[in-house]
Amino acid sequence: MSALSVTTIFSNGMVLQRGKSIPVFGTCQTDELITITFDGSSYTCIPKQGKWKRYLPPHAEGGPLKLEIVQGDSTLTIEDVLVGDVWLVGGQSNMEFFVRFEKHYEETFALRNNPLIRMYTCPRIAYEGHTNLVYGSDYGYWFKPDDKALETFSSLGFWYATMLQESLSVPVGIVSCNWGGTSASTWVPQEALCESPLHVYLDDYAQAIQGIAREEIRKKSIDGWNFQLDPDHLVEWAKVMYGISREAQLKRMVDSKDDPIVPMGPWSKNRPGALFHTMLEPIVPYGIKGVLWYQGESDHHHASLYSALFSKLIAVWRNAWNEELPFLFVQLTSYDRWLTSNGDMYPEVRRQQEKVASQVPACWMVSCMDIGMQYDIHPKEKKELARRLFLLALDKVYNNPVLSESPEICTAHWEGNSSILSFKNCGSGLYTTDGDYSLFEILQKDRPIIIHSIEVADNQIRIQSNAEGFVKTMVNYACVPYGKVTMFNASGLPLKPFSISFA
Repeated sequence: MSALSVTTIFSNGMVLQRGKSIPVFGTCQTDELITITFDGSSYTCIPKQGKWKRYLPPHAEGGPLKLEIVQGDSTLTIEDVLVGDVWLVGGQSNMEFFVRFEKHYEETFALRNNPLIRMYTCPRIAYEGHTNLVYGSDYGYWFKPDDKALETFSSLGFWYATMLQESLSVPVGIVSCNWGGTSASTWVPQEALCESPLHVYLDDYAQAIQGIAREEIRKKSIDGWNFQLDPDHLVEWAKVMYGISREAQLKRMVDSKDDPIVPMGPWSKNRPGALFHTMLEPIVPYGIKGVLWYQGESDHHHASLYSALFSKLIAVWRNAWNEELPFLFVQLTSYDRWLTSNGDMYPEVRRQQEKVASQVPACWMVSCMDIGMQYDIHPKEKKELARRLFLLALDKVYNNPVLSESPEICTAHWEGNSSILSFKNCGSGLYTTDGDYSLFEILQKDRPIIIHSIEVADNQIRIQSNAEGFVKTMVNYACVPYGKVTMFNASGLPLKPFSISFA
């Protein structure tokens, strides 16, 4: 360790959060006074046990500026610093999903000369001492859109930054802290999982490693991580991410069945608490405006626990930053199956996500049941998802009123053999793109009821069926793993899945 250091997020080209105290922090070898100079003003702090931290006064948007940190003979100089809004984008592969794989990739070339957008990807480190990082050269530094690192940056994060910067006319920084195939349980410390019902994640881990020699796990982990760097594997995996047919997936499943994998254990990215400590903690409490989150696919095994797990994650992260950070997140999209996985439990995960959005303060959700792909877990349409998150941010975080939320059922009643459903968040009214109402379902005493007709007018939907009254009747919409939602509001936001019961 050098005499004076900061984590890599403090580096040339960074964006600091405007309008709130600016934390600057790092490590050192002595307790000698540290002087921090920023925009012509100097501040001091005294290290404690090899760590130091100083909050600078809030600063308005602007730059470029210089940040200088001095301790004795050691000086760190960080240049080209902007002050604006910083958003952290977290989750798993659909948030990690690279710009080069996204549907609108060609459009990005016209947007790569904007120096007011800066991006940073946290090094994807699974355990202490992990060094064989895939795409490692593109991690751990701030870059502008014209840098080659944009190719492997979060496409959703980039499109969100582009829309936000154009709207606000201030610098925008995106901190990408995510990793494909990860459970939310790896993004919280183990102690957050100790109480019921979340202890099941700790139980699963204990069971996975029970009776297996540590050296055997270590060797398999080394082989698995090394395989991730194999050039032929990277080429084949890129084809999968661009999108391949179901037939090609089935062939790949056969061809790759003997490929080395990293087993659950001390070297796995998915062990409980792993990435909270190796990826998130190093950047806490770097100033941010809020969090964008897209995750849940890897938690379908405990679908009914997802609201408890995600709510715990939000609480833990807010506690780490010591503020009620806004959370804007994506509900799982429609999907049937991909490689060896399937979406059978996705309807339950979506219900759990809806529960979080309705119960956790300063937490909002975008729905995307219209953009899913039947045989691909990674929808390529990330630009539209970014637009929906951008609308939420404008409305809920920046207090710029727009219609930012999907239509949502609010009341329902029966007239004869017709159910009348009323919705909020419709704007000038609901509309359908193709007149397909096949995702509506009526159950009476758990049996499907024939639907005769569906009429849409303003913020209401009338469903005529052969239901005999409304006793023990339930109306469902899009409560399936895969299906294309075709009902939208005036902002082009899709009707959210729902179930409503009548006694």
